[in-house]
Amino acid sequence: MSKTILIVEDEQAIADSIAYALRTDGFAPRHVMLGEQAWPCCVPAPATARKCPLSWCSTWACPI
Repeated sequence: MSKTILIVEDEQAIADSIAYALRTDGFAPRHVMLGEQAWPCCVPAPATARKCPLSWCSTWACPI
């Protein structure tokens, strides 16, 4: 199973390039365009309150 990485980028072409490189290296990238969309993934909260399917996030990557 590949690890998931969250890409937060408002330029679709840049996100596509990053996602392609990550897929090539065996990751499963997910993309959101706004920081507020990524925020639920990065704020610690009880599992029942989380809206994000990712288990935790660092500043740059969100592996499962």
